[in-house]
Amino acid sequence: EVGAAVGSGDGKPPYESYCMLYLGTVDGTPQLSCVETPLPVVLGADEIIGRVRIATVCGSDIHTLTGKRHEAVPSVLGHEAVVEVVRSNRAQFRAGQRVTFSIGNSCMECHLCRSGMSQKCPSLKKYGHSQYSAGSELSGCYASHILLGRGTTVV
Repeated sequence: EVGAAVGSGDGKPPYESYCMLYLGTVDGTPQLSCVETPLPVVLGADEIIGRVRIATVCGSDIHTLTGKRHEAVPSVLGHEAVVEVVRSNRAQFRAGQRVTFSIGNSCMECHLCRSGMSQKCPSLKKYGHSQYSAGSELSGCYASHILLGRGTTVV
């Protein structure tokens, strides 16, 4: 249900998750930091919190880490993973299921999204390629958890 809290339901704050932050490349050496970040207390419409069970390393991640591809920093890299659903606001998914997902989260409302071209959405956010900031902390797979948005295809 929309507005449902993520956690044990016993009034304790939700458990923490961990992310490996990419901070940039200095003299060919990737700068990384592991940070703790809270899980969202409330899920939005059609959002899913997943525990990352396995993530792959993509060529774009290697290019970013070696300085050949430039991404906004800091960021949580990784966009290919299998996740275990922790909490879901989508009726077809329940806790414990393992799922995978599309690389992007689109608005689902613009003309391009409504015409079946969500990959061209002007507000498309790509997992593993977004800057780490308030509200986007769980946006990559090199983390313990990921927040899958409403406009993400999940199977």
